[in-house]
Amino acid sequence: LTGTVATGLGASSDIAFVGAQGHMLNGHSTESGSYSIDASSLTQPIMVKATLDKDGSILYSFAESTSGVVNVTPLTSFIVDQAAQAAGVSGGASQLFQNYATADRSSVTTHIETETRDLDTVIASQMTEDGVTEFDHFSGDFDADHTGYDGLLDNLDMVVYQDDVIIREGNTTLDTLNYDIAVSEINATGQVVNITDNSPMSNVNITFTNNVNESKSAITDTNGFFTLPIDTMRTYTVTITADGFDTQVIPNVSSFAFTQENIGSIPMFPEGVSANTTLSGKVIDGRTSGTALKNVSINFRAGYDNRIGDVVQTATTDTDGSYEATLASGVYTAELTVDGYARIYRNVEIFGDAFTWDASMLAESADVASGAFATITLNWDANPSDLDSHLTGPSINENGSRFHMAFYNPTISSNSDTSTVTEDSAVDPEWIAYQRTLLEDITGEELSSITTMEDIATYYGNNLTAEQQAIFDSRIQAYISEFQQEALNANIDYIRTQLEEISGADLSSLTTMEELVTYYGNNLTTEQQAAFDSRMNEHYGSEESSSTPICADGVIANLDRDRTNDSNGLLPETTTLCSVTAGGMYKYYVHEFSGAGTISSGHATVTVTTASGVTNTFTAPSIGETGVDDIWHVFDIDADGNIYPVNQIVGNDSTESTLFASPSRTNSANKPFAMEKGLLNNLPAK
Repeated sequence: LTGTVATGLGASSDIAFVGAQGHMLNGHSTESGSYSIDASSLTQPIMVKATLDKDGSILYSFAESTSGVVNVTPLTSFIVDQAAQAAGVSGGASQLFQNYATADRSSVTTHIETETRDLDTVIASQMTEDGVTEFDHFSGDFDADHTGYDGLLDNLDMVVYQDDVIIREGNTTLDTLNYDIAVSEINATGQVVNITDNSPMSNVNITFTNNVNESKSAITDTNGFFTLPIDTMRTYTVTITADGFDTQVIPNVSSFAFTQENIGSIPMFPEGVSANTTLSGKVIDGRTSGTALKNVSINFRAGYDNRIGDVVQTATTDTDGSYEATLASGVYTAELTVDGYARIYRNVEIFGDAFTWDASMLAESADVASGAFATITLNWDANPSDLDSHLTGPSINENGSRFHMAFYNPTISSNSDTSTVTEDSAVDPEWIAYQRTLLEDITGEELSSITTMEDIATYYGNNLTAEQQAIFDSRIQAYISEFQQEALNANIDYIRTQLEEISGADLSSLTTMEELVTYYGNNLTTEQQAAFDSRMNEHYGSEESSSTPICADGVIANLDRDRTNDSNGLLPETTTLCSVTAGGMYKYYVHEFSGAGTISSGHATVTVTTASGVTNTFTAPSIGETGVDDIWHVFDIDADGNIYPVNQIVGNDSTESTLFASPSRTNSANKPFAMEKGLLNNLPAK
């Protein structure tokens, strides 16, 4: 098979080919988009997926033969997705590729012919203008040289977003979205600050330029904020300019949202600032409490979201996962790679003499990824001190209530009947029962009618005196602290025992983790430290091993890593959704549990990656509908892997989220986009 991967420009990309029996081959296209691969081992028909190097977006194609030309373009991707939908594959092209061996491929082939004719009817005038009326989108031979068929790709008003394609032609808009955006404009928002002191910058010019070179501009106010109405279903390049400061350019800003699109807080660097900064940090396994990843290669490229430009600096993590690099102050895209883990890209803004940046990576080995449906990472600054991930999903038992994964209930398993919660309950029944018993002890009343957290909160507020409330609060905190201390003591006892065996000393006087760490550093020889490290790796997980196989033993969802403060660095919080129920809707929220500032001022971002390879990153909006910035409804995802980008601050959780959108391919009973009322009321203490 040979062909061209192009979006108008030729596109270098990772290409995966899957045959009718499920066998796969992998290849790569050049910068001009051309590729060649021996596909004789595959059974026809063949499906193709290209992941573009420049931004990670995904295109699909289809070949009925194991030899010949098969192109991969936004047009082939659109046709394949529509054909898959028509053939009954509700997740479209991505689900077809994942389940290709069992799909009704003959039906897809038939629908490809129909969908091709329908598309050609819409874009007929542009095909005529470019002289390609008889050109076969899939098997026609062309070069990415901006003439002929490549000229058609240049001249059509097309947008590629993640694995979706939008085509505008005249008054017709075609798209592969699994939801409907019922508004033509949304507000783009953000803030601009001076990197030297983080002060807001007024009168800064913000220009959004879309894929057909249409531009809109705004000026920041006295607090550095701007609001600019932009067209929906577009991708923009954002240019930020101010006198005396370097221009910032942010590519691939999308407007695939329902209320607003936020670009976050953007720092401006004074012109001529080129002082070197020592950048350091640590890279760990995202599914463990702190397993260091050694030999991680970190490439730095100048600018935002620059994945294929020149590498200006490199670094490699050592045995404890730490690294150090020297870079001029500025914005960089960091690319992290190591065997067995998924490649990641992150934007890093550095300034000053020293700057710390930490990261985590997720294993991609088969024993870990098996059954994993999606992974979610939550990043934020030092403040607020604690943000929390909350994931809800369909009932896993007979009581019919949705499950709720959070810090107090981190693992949802099909083997458990205590991990679900009702729509108005934040915790499992055992926790409700404990609090009901506590209320009965304090008041002397029989309260069997109290069955939900809402009942408990109402009774607490309306029936307890201030003194009784204080007693209740104190006993709840003591209850939580007891279990926290038991876990901590178990670790202290184990570590002290290992130190005693290695050193031969009586260490019974060491009762805190800090004392044990000090003893390790001051009293053990290098050989003894190595022996201790070996025991710790064996007990808690070796640094040589991949992530713990989270998706096993009936696990449906798991909070892999709960970051509670910045004492161990600004490392992400990680969630894995292992398996889904057909027709189910899964909702992800971020809650500010404690600390100064807000979710948006803490520059919170969430990245979700599905099993099909689609990656979507959300930046917390700067303005909440209710003016309360403590709960962020980030996205919904259905059982077909379709991501619904809610991206809305919903304030306190007594309100419903009202969004200007409606699902087009989901069961309305799943209530996509609606907040689950009372979900985060009365959370237990930490």
